[in-house]
Amino acid sequence: MQLSERNRLINALKVPRTLIQSKIDLGDCPFNGHYVSETDSCRLCTEKFECAWLHSHDEFVALEQKSDEVLIEALEFAIHYVAGNCAMEDHYVSSCGCGHCAWLREARKLFDSL
Repeated sequence: MQLSERNRLINALKVPRTLIQSKIDLGDCPFNGHYVSETDSCRLCTEKFECAWLHSHDEFVALEQKSDEVLIEALEFAIHYVAGNCAMEDHYVSSCGCGHCAWLREARKLFDSL
């Protein structure tokens, strides 16, 4: 993957990161949203996938050092997550003008080009 594509991919992860952070409830989390796979509380948590994704792809992780495959998988998860969120809010992604639907349209194009 070319450097410009990698940069677009890394930048594309910002929107779903912000969305996931706003949707997960950390009130009862003993780790304050830091996914710890060795613990039952994380493995049994209903938000384990979101926390695990954030833990691996947040703004403090060196995304530039991750492999192309890992970044593409992160984008794929993000696309599914944002699409599910848009569907739950009754958005018509193809015509909706909100930021998440616009991101989803662009992210799908990016994913298809990789």
